[in-house]
Amino acid sequence: MLRYAAALLSLAIGCGGSQIQTVPVRFGDASPIPIDGLTPCTVQSTEPGDIDPEEEIVVLVHGCNDSAGRFSTLADVFEAHGQQAICFTYESRDTIDAGARRLTRALAELEGVAKAQSITLIGHSQGGLVARRALTGLPREPALVAEHRLVTLSSPFAGIHAARHCGLTWLHVLSFGITPTICRGVAGKNWREIHQHADLVEDPGRIRVRVSSYLQVLTDERETCRTRDREGRCTEDDFVFSLDEQRNPRADGPGLQQIEIDAGHVEIVGDYGQVPTQLIGLLQDNGIMNPTPPEQRESIARHLGQLYEKDGDGDGRHLASAPH
Repeated sequence: MLRYAAALLSLAIGCGGSQIQTVPVRFGDASPIPIDGLTPCTVQSTEPGDIDPEEEIVVLVHGCNDSAGRFSTLADVFEAHGQQAICFTYESRDTIDAGARRLTRALAELEGVAKAQSITLIGHSQGGLVARRALTGLPREPALVAEHRLVTLSSPFAGIHAARHCGLTWLHVLSFGITPTICRGVAGKNWREIHQHADLVEDPGRIRVRVSSYLQVLTDERETCRTRDREGRCTEDDFVFSLDEQRNPRADGPGLQQIEIDAGHVEIVGDYGQVPTQLIGLLQDNGIMNPTPPEQRESIARHLGQLYEKDGDGDGRHLASAPH
């Protein structure tokens, strides 16, 4: 039983808790309004965000806190390319379904106050599960009418291998209830949704909202490194999910384009001292992010270096106190 517990505890590495944050947003000249779960992407910002209701809106959906890297910094990258982005936050230890329902309601409110005809959802890791689920037309939730584009990054659509014991009913009985208790304690309320035989894996639902494109980025995270010491030795790898955990033919959608790249779980979205150049290139190649104007390449490159720079002690990881 201890062996099973040790395997399950590995889930905690990629899924620390992240809390819901809501900061009012100003749409054009209107007074700021709060939309549950939506917040400017600047960490710990309490000032109202500004959104141009006439322009396309990018919504970033974070993964679990401990594997998020500097995901929200993508909002600044979009801004540098003349686009606007806002962050959606949710409780990552709640159910995937609960996060998706909250996102659906937030998107419906966003559609009601913004005149934008297109909304782009970009979800990383668990956030990809939440984002896709929100576009399946969940019952008893408001209908979404705007056109959407969906991007998911490193998302475990086929279930998390380390959680495989959570789906074994016979083991629940044999362990006298210890196994589900461990699963719940480590993964939170979503423990029933993340193993390989979960209903959400077997039937992730068909996308019913109007989606013009769906870019699914799978990361081959083998032999990757997230943290190195001053001598260049790897002290923490960047492997969270295998390709088999990310690849699920049932989790398809309209206009699906699946791209597999060699990148670590955090590397793909950027971290301290690590600009997500592969992701920026992918988003630009697929029309999600505007091209970098030739005359601004040097200035934007410097800006990106500043956005993702390390702090004074050469690490900066201790600054990541909230979902990025």
